[in-house]
Amino acid sequence: MNLVKKCALLLTPLILCSRPSQAFDLIGNSFFMPRSQSVDAARELTGWHPYINKYNQHEIYGAFTVNPVYTQSVRPERIAQALFGTNVLQVSGSEVLTRGPNDWLADYFGLAPTFHSLVNIKPMIRNALVDFNFYLGRENWYIRAHVPGVWTQWSLGLDEQITGTNTLFPAGYMSTGAVYPGANSFIQAMQGETKFGQMKSPLNSGKICGKQTAGGFAEMQLAVGWNFINQENGHAGLNIRGSIPSGTRPKGEFLFEPVVGNGRHPELGIGFTGHVLIWEKDGEQELSFFTDINLTHQFKARQCRSFDFCASSTSCTIDRCCAPCCTPGPCGSACFTDKSSCSSERCCRPNFCSRYILLKEFDTSGNYTNNLIPAVNVTTRHCDVSVDFQADFAAMFGYTYNGLVVDVGYNGWLRSKEKISIASSLPANTYALKGIQNVAAPDTQKTQSSTTIHGNLLHNQNLVAD
Repeated sequence: MNLVKKCALLLTPLILCSRPSQAFDLIGNSFFMPRSQSVDAARELTGWHPYINKYNQHEIYGAFTVNPVYTQSVRPERIAQALFGTNVLQVSGSEVLTRGPNDWLADYFGLAPTFHSLVNIKPMIRNALVDFNFYLGRENWYIRAHVPGVWTQWSLGLDEQITGTNTLFPAGYMSTGAVYPGANSFIQAMQGETKFGQMKSPLNSGKICGKQTAGGFAEMQLAVGWNFINQENGHAGLNIRGSIPSGTRPKGEFLFEPVVGNGRHPELGIGFTGHVLIWEKDGEQELSFFTDINLTHQFKARQCRSFDFCASSTSCTIDRCCAPCCTPGPCGSACFTDKSSCSSERCCRPNFCSRYILLKEFDTSGNYTNNLIPAVNVTTRHCDVSVDFQADFAAMFGYTYNGLVVDVGYNGWLRSKEKISIASSLPANTYALKGIQNVAAPDTQKTQSSTTIHGNLLHNQNLVAD
């Protein structure tokens, strides 16, 4: 048995893309999941291809590599748009008369009703890992495995410019008397350490708190394969591949949560590998073309996710609904018909970032319990998450000269949308949206089902109350 030991240094940029924002209709996700640090067909191929899938090997042979890797996200505005629909947030209070239609309502976060700030979002993901690769082959058969040890750091990179003033909440609005704001900045409010008014528990899910790190081993990838073509000038083969779950499991505590691995999904699928010799000279130089394609299914994994509310019929606009002939789907389903022919039967998108609206809690008799709750504390639920398929592929030119290996190519990854089944439901008739309604008598029972993250001016309380 011949075992080749080799080290290779790979510096690979990680490019994360998402759909761009819309000018007047912000849409965002409550969870960001890039590909696992284990899923990288290029890394499984580069550097050691002269020592694997070898021709005319009647004895067992093997190879082992240790690859240090560093990756860093680029184009931070795309990540911000995936989460917030924009990379610049305006946060303003309910007494700021000049507040814009897309401003987030500062009141929900315990910020003064006269507060105003501009928040720039510049997300960054860094990964440092050491990938351990093992290959064992004989004739046309092989087994291979790899597992990376990972350190990852995630940050939303918030930068805030505050221009508004810091005044009290008026009596009756957050408590029976006037109330001091719970925070002095949006950045402080999102850290989950402040309470205000009748709030008994601070924000405990969907938080934003500086740089967050995680470490551990990502899932181990395994493959058993057979090269049905294996010649001196090329090979082609198939494999059955899967993964052993490891890494971190999403908990929902932070909006931009660092993830090691694939979220603890078991995987099973197939792969194709092949190469062809393009040019050779004197037995010392070779130029070949390589391709690897891996398709896998991610089975159910228990995770925590945060959810927005569905938009109410009164908060739907022309751009957010479907005609009656559209078959109504679940919250967030796509609209396929002419949006100009709206009627009372509407198919709406989620109420963007409504998980950060304040809730009023009610008892079994329907009476307000003097408790304000950030909605995300309630809408963060245990879920079973699966993915029908993910595809990881690489195409590469490989040049060798007397042991020197130079590889240049392209690697791509895609996956289908997640399928999410909520494992636990909310208690019925317990919570209602507060909006800009008062909490003190005689308005304790008032709610605002049409409210959004953008809120309303405080002097319009009676106009928007249920």
